[in-house]
Amino acid sequence: MLKYPVYIPSKGRAGLATTPNLLGGLQPILAVEAPEADAYKGAFPHADILALDPVRDRGVQRARQACLEHARRLGVKAHWQLDDDLTRFCRVENRRARDCFAVDALAYGEGIMDAYARVGMVGYNTREYAWGARKAWDWNRFGARCVLINTTTGIDYDPGLFLAEDLVFWLAHVEAFWRTVKVNAYGITTQAVSGELEGGCSDVYSTENANRCGKAAAARMSRFLEFLPLKPGQVIGWSRIRYDAIDAHLAKFGQKEE
Repeated sequence: MLKYPVYIPSKGRAGLATTPNLLGGLQPILAVEAPEADAYKGAFPHADILALDPVRDRGVQRARQACLEHARRLGVKAHWQLDDDLTRFCRVENRRARDCFAVDALAYGEGIMDAYARVGMVGYNTREYAWGARKAWDWNRFGARCVLINTTTGIDYDPGLFLAEDLVFWLAHVEAFWRTVKVNAYGITTQAVSGELEGGCSDVYSTENANRCGKAAAARMSRFLEFLPLKPGQVIGWSRIRYDAIDAHLAKFGQKEE
């Protein structure tokens, strides 16, 4: 069994969400809008329900923050937040990915959280990228969809972001010198990549929101650019901004992991 509680934010997917039934004997906590609570409980009787005020819930960041606050009230050091559309967990060895039990994959992340000081987040790579990684995990990298979050950092989700909330949340940890991890020894797959799963927060996926939230994420990321040795007029890609600049920032303050 796992040490830390597992939360699954979800909306409009009672009976459609795949993650709750992927967890074997684990008892997840589904963070759903109150009017949908009965439908979710009927579809997933093995799960507990965290009912959210539908007036306040205008995007997944509100559900994520509610999970974080609930875990803090429980007094636990960390908690899991899983997207509701996970379809498989896999163990990656020798550049091969084999299906595995969820509890085995998640227990690995809990081991990292408890073994090292100041670990703020442990996220998981996707199956298609994890098998080609050189290390079992990477320090100070962004992992989404399946994340173990330290509840003691004092860092909250930005209430003004309907999109890119997880990226900005991760950047806040990097700025505060909390270690973050992306696991490659285990991977995940989701339904969202194919766009076949209905529901979710489609009501906030507008071009206006995407542009506004994207600008907010870019502004947060731009704080790290001063640490890159760039030449005048040099153009760099997003991956270099995200990782090279962050590595340079952490190295300047003696925080970079080898």
